[in-house]
Amino acid sequence: MTSRSDKFNFKLSVWWKYIRGVVTPLCHSGTLLALGAIILFAIGVATTAFWLKRARNHADCQEESGPAEGGDGESGSAEGGQGAAQAIVAFLLLSSLCVTGFLNNDRAWEQSKFALSYVVFLLLFVANATVVHAGGAQQAFETLNAFDESNSGLRRLWVKIQVIGGLILSLSAVAAAGATAWFLLMTWAVFSGLPLLAAKFHLYGHGFDPWRLILVAGPPLFLSVPFFSQVLLAGLIGRDFADWLREWLASIRAWSFIIGVTWAAWFGASLLTRPLLLAIWDSTPHGRPSALIGWVLTTFGSVLAAKSPKTQGETTGTSSSVKALNLLAVVGPYVFVTGLMLLLAWAVDKALSLSLTHPHLYPCLVIGGLLSVFCLFGWRVDINEFSMHTFYRNRLTRCYLGATNRKRKPDPLTGFDEGDTKDTVLSTFRVDKYKGPFPIFCSTLNLTFGEDLAWQQRKAASFIFTPLYSGYHVGWTTGIKKHVLSYNGYVPTRTFAYPNGGINMATAVAISGAAVSPNWGYHTSPATAFLMTMFNVRLGWWLRNPRTSKYAGQACSSTQLFDADETPSPRFPAGSLINELRGSVTDSSDFVYLTDGGHFENMGLYELIRRRCRFVVVCDAEEDHAFTFGGIGNAIQRCRIDFGVEIDLNLGNLRPQMDPQLGYPVSKCHFVSGTVRYPERMDDEAPITGRILYIKASLTGQTPQFKKANSGAITNLPGESGDLLKQRLGNAAFPNDSTANQWFDEETFESYRRLGIHIAEEIERCGQWTPNLP
Repeated sequence: MTSRSDKFNFKLSVWWKYIRGVVTPLCHSGTLLALGAIILFAIGVATTAFWLKRARNHADCQEESGPAEGGDGESGSAEGGQGAAQAIVAFLLLSSLCVTGFLNNDRAWEQSKFALSYVVFLLLFVANATVVHAGGAQQAFETLNAFDESNSGLRRLWVKIQVIGGLILSLSAVAAAGATAWFLLMTWAVFSGLPLLAAKFHLYGHGFDPWRLILVAGPPLFLSVPFFSQVLLAGLIGRDFADWLREWLASIRAWSFIIGVTWAAWFGASLLTRPLLLAIWDSTPHGRPSALIGWVLTTFGSVLAAKSPKTQGETTGTSSSVKALNLLAVVGPYVFVTGLMLLLAWAVDKALSLSLTHPHLYPCLVIGGLLSVFCLFGWRVDINEFSMHTFYRNRLTRCYLGATNRKRKPDPLTGFDEGDTKDTVLSTFRVDKYKGPFPIFCSTLNLTFGEDLAWQQRKAASFIFTPLYSGYHVGWTTGIKKHVLSYNGYVPTRTFAYPNGGINMATAVAISGAAVSPNWGYHTSPATAFLMTMFNVRLGWWLRNPRTSKYAGQACSSTQLFDADETPSPRFPAGSLINELRGSVTDSSDFVYLTDGGHFENMGLYELIRRRCRFVVVCDAEEDHAFTFGGIGNAIQRCRIDFGVEIDLNLGNLRPQMDPQLGYPVSKCHFVSGTVRYPERMDDEAPITGRILYIKASLTGQTPQFKKANSGAITNLPGESGDLLKQRLGNAAFPNDSTANQWFDEETFESYRRLGIHIAEEIERCGQWTPNLP
């Protein structure tokens, strides 16, 4: 006779066998990957539907309110931004990765392709129907067919049958079928086509395994399947697919393409580089040292070519040497980046091979050691101090501020004196304490990555340091929600970034002249930025973003105190250094990257025009052999675009013409004057007209004549001295030597000093220092 406990134990064992029979297959890696792919795909579709629903609600609100009530007229543009697109693509990419792993581990699908196709079709069908419904296809259909609530019940029922049955379900099924065929094609390409191609190029036998190629190509190709389905669906629905919905989904597809290509590039470089190089080197054994030597020589050659004055923007050179230097300066950074990526990929592959040989200790030691070094240096090393900026600033201080220090006691070894920067905090030069000229130090805020298309050529904005305020202003910001940014980008200098009165004049001057930097305004190139950052050729300065300060937009006040939480430079600068390496900096982060003011505007005219100065003097001593007036032309254009100010200057007399007696080109004069026409302002200030005096480093070669504007009398001005003539005949670049030449001798220095005095005396004799202003 069986007891109750025996019956219970029997039932329990039966249930346990049943549960184990269900769970055991699920614990199989292939089954888990399949479930993971389905779950991640469902999350991606749900996320898409969520943001589409919000975008459609926003579009409905725009139509109801209209632009006059705050709408911008762009339906759906305010919801589901870049973050939403990246999240959707990330879920779908992870799903594609699980699909790749499942198909690679469980090859049983080759005997049951019909079942696999059915599952894929079903998932794509649900995704299509969800997207179409969330995107408001029914609403668009009713609008195009003039359907309203006054229609009869049968009419309303017929429309719903058309929409749900014909538009949503039928077309979604057709698009899903086409995408399923695309999926099968991608499956064949990943698991059959690409391995055959690798065998054709004899990659096997050089450390190449098929899983490497599958991991590189599988996820991006399978990621294209749902978006291929969406493209088919949009085409089939036609006019009933809203325009804003097409644009929204096109943005998602663009991000999927970017992320897919990035995946293939990074994983391909890491996993396929070593087998490819081994195959190439085995076929050409004598090419190994030649390739390495060529890479090193090209890298150093490009660095030297970039320093040459012949490559400083001169693209019109006809000599073969100039063309070769320009080509080397342009191509060299890309060669360096490519070679470095190949070497790093080789190292990663070698470490991966060793980790398979020593599966426990070796990976832990390597990863732990690298992370320890990364964290230690990132925590202790300051991104500004570990650069060439301090080297540059100290020598500027010794040269200029040291000359004004009568009690100077330099160190016998270095020649520096800490007293050179004493009492030179910039905020102490306010008009109530300092009776000299009001200093404005112009630098460049680099914006190589931003939302405003009009600024993508500039890649920069003007950033100023004055005794009162420091900061910048642009009419837009790339700030995202996690950053609390003030629209006003100016803060009181006394409490900005540094204690005890703010930034020092020496630092402001060095930032204003930091010409050699990985990011340098509209000249910025990602490859060049990578090369310069790797060799630490960095004069730029990372500084607290004024828009993140609690004093942003506030007037100067004696009650304002320095906030110790607003550190001047990043505490852990790894992210900032990576952005500098990539040539991708912006104004939305907590810290901004500042360089030479000439990277935005090289004349210093922009900030004077912003202040509506009535009389402006511009001294142009930039390198301009061809007298193309690039600096002043750029300044005039930007003042017109940003401030609506018209600057009229006739520069024709400054262009040199060949003098047959002297044997070199000379200009008719050293300077020209013009007008500055300011528009009216919103505070009802009437338009005003100012004067501008533009001085150009030039030679006239003979005694020039000047006609005074007041009396009309012709005045003969003294000619240039003989030592200037000697300098020009011995140095064809004078007076337009490259700023890259920092090793000028006494004779060159004296020639430039004498030319400046000569031009100033000439302007004084002509009465141009005190113009008659209206």
